Amino acid sequence: TSVGYTIDDPIDADIITANGRLYNQAYWGNVTYDVTKQFLLGLEVSQWKTLFTDRSPGDSTRIEFAGKYAF
Repeated sequence: TSVGYTIDDPIDADIITANGRLYNQAYWGNVTYDVTKQFLLGLEVSQWKTLFTDRSPGDSTRIEFAGKYAF
């Protein structure tokens, strides 16, 4: 298992492009499980928040599934 958090908050005056990102943050957690020696399953859930200069804020919750078979 693992968890994490990241943030990007640049100085607003440094953003010179239209639709530039003023603020971005994400946090997540995941878990993996070894079903057998060769087969692994994983699940990750993350929450994202982004603020832009000329657009509405973006919020997203993501759920991702992964499988791995080693041979």
